[in-house]
Amino acid sequence: MRAKVRRWTGLPVSVGIGPTKTLAKLANRWAKKNPRLNGVFDLAAARADEILARIECQDIWGIGRRTAAKLAKAGIRTARDLKLADIPWIRNELGVVGERIARELNGISCLAMEEVLASKKAIASARSFGHQVESIEEIQQALSTYIARVAEKLRAGKMLASRMEVFVETNPFKPESPQYHASAQATFMPPTDHTPALISKGLELLSKIYRQGFEYKKTGVMVTELIRKIPCRGRCLMRAAKTSKSIFNRSWINSTKSSAKTLSATLRWDAADLENAAGAKIKVLHHEVG
Repeated sequence: MRAKVRRWTGLPVSVGIGPTKTLAKLANRWAKKNPRLNGVFDLAAARADEILARIECQDIWGIGRRTAAKLAKAGIRTARDLKLADIPWIRNELGVVGERIARELNGISCLAMEEVLASKKAIASARSFGHQVESIEEIQQALSTYIARVAEKLRAGKMLASRMEVFVETNPFKPESPQYHASAQATFMPPTDHTPALISKGLELLSKIYRQGFEYKKTGVMVTELIRKIPCRGRCLMRAAKTSKSIFNRSWINSTKSSAKTLSATLRWDAADLENAAGAKIKVLHHEVG
């Protein structure tokens, strides 16, 4: 998992494992602080009390500096101290949240994992080929399918993608074969969920990174920098455009009736005035919708 995230994003990640959410977060922190662990630490498989005795209270998830200072005055300075503290005292001083953290340190799960995920930050689709692939046409076909799936997920989640990354790679488990891995990124302005636009950009990126002479094993796509879709935006802009057009037409008619100026003079509009009129209408429409 760490290798996949590193390959996709270039960012190092750490993995913490524990019997409760609080202990897992502490394990994750311990993995980050100790390079010899290679980014992974299982607190359940270690001598937990020895580790907890080396972690200050303010480093516990859910314990801030002020709370840590309050605990320190009572002689509770480490995660192990908090684990062994009197639960009724903790409840009285820190409330229900503090009690739950103390119980979690004792291996009693009190903080449920989020069942409903927060808004996605990225959507990806990637698969390994059933056989080694050399032609760009086969890769294009597979990549187009993956991008179409991503577009479906974007629309289902009512999101728009601002950035796309495409990658190809050979089989790392065949060291005797020439190895190659590459990726390319692009941005969308404005953000989109339009399947043809996404596929077109994806194939463009593929053409930049594809190299002949390699046996490819996998390709994939990931879209990031996702934003929420605003349903009324299109309708509001269309109505505003119609309104500004109507304002233009009425003004042109009134001007021709009240003036004997030439047609070119009649159509000499101040662009700023028209823009302000349209902008005012957009604000009104958004106010009505909101």
